[in-house]
Amino acid sequence: MKSIWEIDINAACARFPCGLNIANELLASGQNKKVLVTEAETLSKRLITLIEAYVYYLGRLPVPF
Repeated sequence: MKSIWEIDINAACARFPCGLNIANELLASGQNKKVLVTEAETLSKRLITLIEAYVYYLGRLPVPF
């Protein structure tokens, strides 16, 4: 392996398209021959934890569903 580097993109819902755009630019410029774009979502885990905390402390959901 020559060199591997990574970029962490914090762009909410636009992170994957933004990552694809950056990958496209890296390939088009000739800086890289191969680019791997991955995506992972963790916001819903935080939201579920927040809802569970509301239910535990208040005995109800924070908003009616």
